[in-house]
Amino acid sequence: IKPEPRLPITVRVATERDLPFIDALEKKHGKAVGFASHKELRSYLEQGQTALIAEEVRDQRSEVRDQRSEGTAGVLTSDLRPLTSGMPIGYCLYRDRYMKREDCGIVSHLAVDSSRHRGLVGAALVQAMFERLPYGVRLFCLWCAQDLEANRFWGALGFVPLAYRAGSRGKEHGGRRTGGTRVQIFWERRVRDGDEC
Repeated sequence: IKPEPRLPITVRVATERDLPFIDALEKKHGKAVGFASHKELRSYLEQGQTALIAEEVRDQRSEVRDQRSEGTAGVLTSDLRPLTSGMPIGYCLYRDRYMKREDCGIVSHLAVDSSRHRGLVGAALVQAMFERLPYGVRLFCLWCAQDLEANRFWGALGFVPLAYRAGSRGKEHGGRRTGGTRVQIFWERRVRDGDEC
């Protein structure tokens, strides 16, 4: 995966300060990413490299007082040094082991703010995740509900659908279940081309 995001971003390891952002984006996209409790989110953060944040980088020009020339002290001029500020726009939660297999990891959640969709932010998060994996992790997988547009995203990144399963049966309202059974697709891909499993 060699994505070139359509906007300037950086990807970094998530910290405790990112919990409100992750929680808010998870609630906004709950139908797509599911639910993770605060305890589960904290476990990702405590493990270090298993939670990533994508931030949009914005250039800012600071204005400083030019005090070099006499008589013009107090005149505002533009400082040419860019200052960057990061605004979180997406996150990825993953594990580098799946079903006790040390050669296979799993994406638990990946979400990008809807105003930044189609900017290749998700692809940059997946690339950053692959770059941080321990040696020996050769496969990565995930489950994605069949009715989501995200399946096109995973296919475009080279993931291959290998299996299907019946997911949740909807919510219970007034003693009866609504929503029907949601089918989920199991996607998998090699981390590096040419790796044999």
